[in-house]
Amino acid sequence: MDYDTSAEADFLAKMRSDLTLIEDRKVRRIAAEIIAETESWINIRKPPAVRLHGDFTMANLLFDENGNVTAIVDWEWTRAKGCAGFDAMHVAIAALADHQKRDLSSIACDLIAGEGSPQNIAYLDSVL
Repeated sequence: MDYDTSAEADFLAKMRSDLTLIEDRKVRRIAAEIIAETESWINIRKPPAVRLHGDFTMANLLFDENGNVTAIVDWEWTRAKGCAGFDAMHVAIAALADHQKRDLSSIACDLIAGEGSPQNIAYLDSVL
């Protein structure tokens, strides 16, 4: 099933623009490779199309006093045919970046390069 890749393209474009914020040349090169590999993965594997929120971040989740999610808001970016897993990846990386006051690309680069600290992994587990 074909899907609209505009949200994925926007996310990857944001990561690409964040490359300039990464001072370490090696890390910047790895991040650029990850972006290219992600685009290739989407084009080759064509993961199943699912309903996509499109802007799935902690800011768009409402919680009760016990910390349970009670609603997901801000649906203007939704589409019926999105890339499976995109929303989960987006919320996890965005939450960690916000928590650590870092840019999305440096977080993604650390995690994919296997340099995520146990604290980062535990934080992502708690978010998801």
